[in-house]
Amino acid sequence: MDHMQQIYQKSLETYGADVGCYTPPRLLEDKMNETLRVKGFENWTYDVENVEGALEIRHKGIDNFVS
Repeated sequence: MDHMQQIYQKSLETYGADVGCYTPPRLLEDKMNETLRVKGFENWTYDVENVEGALEIRHKGIDNFVS
């Protein structure tokens, strides 16, 4: 848990406080100069909004979603 907290803290320091919880893998992508995104998610992003006290996540840029 401590190691994950350190990685998350590094992502906040590197990319800013508003980057969101999916940013830690970006540290690895940037270090390797390689994308880890699967096909169809190359342009994936998300917004988070507080709706009546609950966080609502809105996914954007998903070209192909396979469940």
